[in-house]
Amino acid sequence: MTDQPAAGAAPLLQQVVGRRGYALSYHRMFAAHDPALLAAYDAYYRELTLTPRALDPQAREVVWIALQAATRKQHGIIHLRRAEACGMDAEAITDSLAVAAAVEAWPVLAFGDQHWAEWTPLSRGAPRYLRMFDAACGALPPAAAELAAVACHAARLTHDGQAL
Repeated sequence: MTDQPAAGAAPLLQQVVGRRGYALSYHRMFAAHDPALLAAYDAYYRELTLTPRALDPQAREVVWIALQAATRKQHGIIHLRRAEACGMDAEAITDSLAVAAAVEAWPVLAFGDQHWAEWTPLSRGAPRYLRMFDAACGALPPAAAELAAVACHAARLTHDGQAL
C-alpha cells in the first residue's frame, strides 16, 4: 500500500499539515486512495476541533488533554503544544491530566459499592471522589474541569460518575 498522494492530492495534504503541524497515517492513506475523503475529514476535524466555538482555547485543550489521557492516546502531543501556545503552563497541563486520573477513581468506588457495600457504600465513596476531583482540578477553571470530567467519564463508560 502506498502513502504517496494521488494525483492532485499533495496540496490538500500540505494544507492538512499546515493546519495541524503534522500528517497522521490515515491522512496519508486518504490522500493516496481517496482525496475527497481527506477533504471531507479535514473539514469535519476543522469544524469539530479548530473552529472557535463556545470553549476558549485553554478550556478546549483541558478537555483534549484529559480525554487523551483517559483513553491512553499518547500520540496527541499536538494538544500539549496547543495548550502551551494558548498560554497554559505545565501546572495547568498537569491539572488537566489529573482530572482524567480522578475520573478513574470512580469505577473503584463503584466496585466497592457493588461488592462490599456493607463496608464501602457509594454514599461514603462519592464525597471522597468529589474531594479527589477538586484536588485534581488545581487552578483549572471549574467549567473546563467539569467538561473534561464528563468527556473522560463518557470515554471510560463510567456514566454514573457524571451524575455527581
